[in-house]
Amino acid sequence: MAWYWIFLIVLAAILVLFAIFVAVVAHYFVHLLTHPAVYSRDYCLDVDLEKKVISSEVLTWKQENLLIPMEDHYSIHGTFYPGSQDKLIIFAHGYTWTREGSLKYAQLFHRLGYSMYLYDERGHGDNKRQAVTLGYQESKDLHQIVQFFRKRYGPSLWIGLHGESMGAATVLLEMKYKEDNLSFVIADSPFARMGELMRYQIKKYHLPSFLADCCNPFLKMKYGFSYRDVEPIESVKQSTVPLLLIQGDHDTFIPPYHTKEIYEARKENTTLKYFPNVDHTDSYHHYPKEYEKTMMDFLSEHHIEKSSF
Repeated sequence: MAWYWIFLIVLAAILVLFAIFVAVVAHYFVHLLTHPAVYSRDYCLDVDLEKKVISSEVLTWKQENLLIPMEDHYSIHGTFYPGSQDKLIIFAHGYTWTREGSLKYAQLFHRLGYSMYLYDERGHGDNKRQAVTLGYQESKDLHQIVQFFRKRYGPSLWIGLHGESMGAATVLLEMKYKEDNLSFVIADSPFARMGELMRYQIKKYHLPSFLADCCNPFLKMKYGFSYRDVEPIESVKQSTVPLLLIQGDHDTFIPPYHTKEIYEARKENTTLKYFPNVDHTDSYHHYPKEYEKTMMDFLSEHHIEKSSF
C-alpha cells in the first residue's frame, strides 16, 4: 500500500477519534449544565442565617405554601407571604439554590407591605427533578406564575420581579411578555447571552471555547432549545419596564461585562449599580444597607415607592 494511503487512513482515524472526543465532552458539559447537584432548602436557609444576611425573624412571617400548576402539568412549589393586594413581588433564585436564597432581598419588601411569592425554580428545591435550562423553560414558568396572580388579584395589581444569577436571567427573559404588564424588574448578576457564558465557563476548564458551540446541537436535540433562545439582552430591548441591574465588579462566575452589555443595550428606564470588590451575587452580603437603598431609590425614581432612606 502506498504511503499516502496509509497517511490518509491514519489522518481519517485521528479526525474520527477527535470528533468522538468532542461529542463526548460536549455531551458531558450539557448533562453537567442541565442536571446539576442542587442544594436543599434547609442548607440554603442555614447559609444565610450563618452569614447574618437574614435573621430568624423571617421564619415568623405569615406565610402559606402555594403550589402553582404549569401548562405541561409540572408543579411549582413556593411560599406566598400575604400583604398588600395592590402590590406583589415575585423572586427567582439562582442556579442550584432554592427559594430561601431570596429571603434576604424580601426583607425590604416585607417592611414595605408587599405581598410576596418566593418559589423553587424547575428542577430545584421541593420541585420534581427535571432538566435545568438556564432561563429558557424557567421564564415560561415565571410567565405562568405572573398570569396566575393576575387572575387572582386582577389587572390593577402592580407586579415586580427580582432575580439573582440564573433567576436574574429568568426575570429578564420574562420581560418579553408584554401582556404581563410588569411594574419593575430587578436583576442581580445576570448573563447577557447563554452562548457567551458557556464559552467563558468552558475556558475555565482550560478547554478550547469552540467546545461550547459543540454543546448547542445537543441542547437542541435533547431539550428543544439553543443558545439563541436564551439571550436576556434581547428581551430587555423589547421592553420599556423599569429595570435595575445590580452587579459585583469582581464576579468570577458571570463576568461583569454581561450586565454592562445589557445596560448599554437599553439605557432608558434602566439603572446600573456596581458594588466594589464583590463576587457573584454577594453584593447584599457585603453591602446590605446600600443594596436596600439602591432598590428603594430605584422604586422612588419610578414612582413605585416613596424613599425613606
